[in-house]
Amino acid sequence: MTEKLSTMFICKNIGISGTTECRVKENDDGTFEARMGFGLMGSTNMDKAGFEAANYDPFHELFHDNYHRGIGGTKEAAISAMKDDAADMMDAFWA
Repeated sequence: MTEKLSTMFICKNIGISGTTECRVKENDDGTFEARMGFGLMGSTNMDKAGFEAANYDPFHELFHDNYHRGIGGTKEAAISAMKDDAADMMDAFWA
């Protein structure tokens, strides 16, 4: 006898999806900044050609879409701050 299994995915960020990888750069003052593009409810401000022209990089001068942002003294702190920014947005989005 076989057992039928189902897979269930649980998403904490319903309505928000990443459009870019997380990128981190070091600023002139020695701090780090993390950014990650996102879409709301499947919508973005850029089309595929725009994302490609900006190399899917939220730091690129041609990138004009939504992104989460965090600044910290280390790369890890910047990424953590960016995650906090995303969480704050989610809280506001579904409040």
